[in-house]
Amino acid sequence: MKKSLLFAAALFASVAVNAQTVTWSCETATADGKNMTEADYTLDGVVSGSTSITAKAITTGAGIKFPPTTCQKSHKDATGTSFNFGSEATPAIIKWVPTCAQDAAIKDIEAAYGAGQYVEFSIEETDVNKTLQIGSVSFGAVRLGTDAVRINAKLVDNGGSNYESGWLINAENWATVSDGTGSWVEATGAEGEILGCQPSREDAAKPASCEAGLTMYKIPVPADFPADAYDVSLRIVVYGIGENKAVAYHNVAFNLGNTDGINDIKANAENVNAPAYNMAGQRVNNNFKGLMIKNGKKFINK
Repeated sequence: MKKSLLFAAALFASVAVNAQTVTWSCETATADGKNMTEADYTLDGVVSGSTSITAKAITTGAGIKFPPTTCQKSHKDATGTSFNFGSEATPAIIKWVPTCAQDAAIKDIEAAYGAGQYVEFSIEETDVNKTLQIGSVSFGAVRLGTDAVRINAKLVDNGGSNYESGWLINAENWATVSDGTGSWVEATGAEGEILGCQPSREDAAKPASCEAGLTMYKIPVPADFPADAYDVSLRIVVYGIGENKAVAYHNVAFNLGNTDGINDIKANAENVNAPAYNMAGQRVNNNFKGLMIKNGKKFINK
């Protein structure tokens, strides 16, 4: 993680570097792919390289069935050979299914997002002296039993800035942010076509691994992402399918780079990126207007 404290003057006695990631496997160890219960899966994320960042449990918008009740244990490649999903032989991958009726599939990405057809993965920096410096987000996606699945993603700052990114995958970047599988579907004028990012289908000819049948995406965080964000969500939206079909995600991750351990800092060095609070003691970002407290001092942010 890039150090979140910027100092006018600072002395460094030592620096320790550790990679920071937060990952949700989206796997289940259930023995029955069609009748999952809450005991069969975990929706928690795993934090690596940080003691102050927390991973929140997976949530969904109103347009996705929640909690999930089905999973996919294996797929067949082009030769008919069956490969297991998951990181070992037993785990399966969770299916995410829209709530709309089979004959009412939403084919427009904005309409699907507005209907809440997304799965949400969130992290929070709990150390009030730090912010989230995210380098990229990554995840695998697979369309299960249908060619109609389209996916995309947005980053959202929950800390008060009202920041919401544009669609992270687009016609210009999909080839560079994906692993070379899947496709970007452009308009041809055909009736009923569904535009956008199409991940691989489960029967793609791929090796037997935890990514069998998945398209992997790694997407840099937009340049306009707020520098003072501390509570962030990745929303992965699915559209083009009704409740009889599903999409699956795997190893959804926030990649935060490195963390710098800073020691022996000058006592009078002022933290210009210190957290700010309103007069009610609530944490606010730099877009807040009015009386604020920062570095123990009151001032008016105009």
